[in-house]
Amino acid sequence: MKKINNYKELVAERLRVQQELALNKAGIEEEVREIKEKLKPVTGLLSFFNSDKKPSLKSTAMQVGANIGIDVLLRNTVLGRAGWLTRLIVPFIAKKLSAKVIEKTVD
Repeated sequence: MKKINNYKELVAERLRVQQELALNKAGIEEEVREIKEKLKPVTGLLSFFNSDKKPSLKSTAMQVGANIGIDVLLRNTVLGRAGWLTRLIVPFIAKKLSAKVIEKTVD
């Protein structure tokens, strides 16, 4: 960086810095847009698992039974020798899917 000696040089440097800032902002906005595009499948999956409706008593009772069944069948028998990560993730996904199915059939 060279030393600024007068007002014209200061104005020129300010203009250069503002242009560089605008270019950097445009680059960052483009990168954020690309990241959002890459994450669209993940956000769609997360919106599937999020529910906005409050479950009824009937669906809650059915869900408790389904959760117990999933725990007994998957964790203790089917995934008995699987790794800890598999034993954690597969029942979680099965519970969420069963909650969606029960929610759609009860309503």
